[in-house]
Amino acid sequence: NKNNQSYGGKIGYEYYFGPTHHVKFNLGQNDYAAKLDSYGYYNQSYSIAYTNSFKFINYSLSRSINNNEYDKADTFVKSDTIRDDEIITDTLSLFGNFDNLIKSEKMSYLRNIYYNISYSDIKSESNIINYDYEKELFKFGLTKRIVF
Repeated sequence: NKNNQSYGGKIGYEYYFGPTHHVKFNLGQNDYAAKLDSYGYYNQSYSIAYTNSFKFINYSLSRSINNNEYDKADTFVKSDTIRDDEIITDTLSLFGNFDNLIKSEKMSYLRNIYYNISYSDIKSESNIINYDYEKELFKFGLTKRIVF
């Protein structure tokens, strides 16, 4: 009964200030169709991100704002109000590869291993109080590339 089909698009612009830092802007729109209309919604998103390198560490600061307008009221929660959400996400990410961090030949086994660490603060405000929330996300990822 949830989102079965989605249609949408995104357009953006990226500006480089130099070889190590740039700003990215994105605008997006999506329409999510569902068997049960109270799960279908229209989404508009806006985002801005700044990326830079400091010595051997890359970092990114971003903010995204999503506005979700639902197709129909959810009679189970509140019968006369169509849900409308605004979700703001602020993220700090650190990423790169261990090759740049450790230059020792003794640690050559760390080649082609990439890391990604991020922290996100998410705040959702809705016209229906049940859907207001705040949360924090911490993510850590490692990727090992194998070259043949």
